Amino acid sequence: MTRTMLESKIAEILREVLSLRKQERSGGITPDSLLIDDLHLDSMEIAQLIAALEFELEVDPFSTKVAITSIRRVGDLYDAYEKCL
Repeated sequence: MTRTMLESKIAEILREVLSLRKQERSGGITPDSLLIDDLHLDSMEIAQLIAALEFELEVDPFSTKVAITSIRRVGDLYDAYEKCL
């Protein structure tokens, strides 16, 4: 899987998680988007995102390669999953 394909898949899953909200929050998704401050993800949405990514990509970078606490931006997710693929 190329970096571009990976970024596209992660953005797609992130949009799915964001679409589950009862109240919409506007704003685009960029590699520099902060998960909490810009996209306003709460802890439950982050857990849903990570579970969906693990299911779709069939890897868990947080089991050995990356500390989950190091993930602040969308680009951090791209980097974490790229290390595993």
